[in-house]
Amino acid sequence: MTRKTRFPFGRAKPVIVEWEDSAATGRWGSREEYRDRGDKNTGPIRSVGWVNHRSARVIQLVQTQSAATGDVCDAITIPRACVKRIRRCR
Repeated sequence: MTRKTRFPFGRAKPVIVEWEDSAATGRWGSREEYRDRGDKNTGPIRSVGWVNHRSARVIQLVQTQSAATGDVCDAITIPRACVKRIRRCR
């Protein structure tokens, strides 16, 4: 007897979220160095995964799911204010 494989998100398609990231630096430097680093280290970013949670404030994606346990991992929670676009993968 074979067991049917059941993933937590079933046949749901993953999504692509395009969003703006922020950057932090924790070392001494001139104002100009910080300004230059900030421009180079911020978004846009693309994240791919299954929607685990969605609210007015955030969208949470998970990238890995287990059929054996029903568990998920590799999550990212993105503030909705940073989200530029959400689209379903084909």
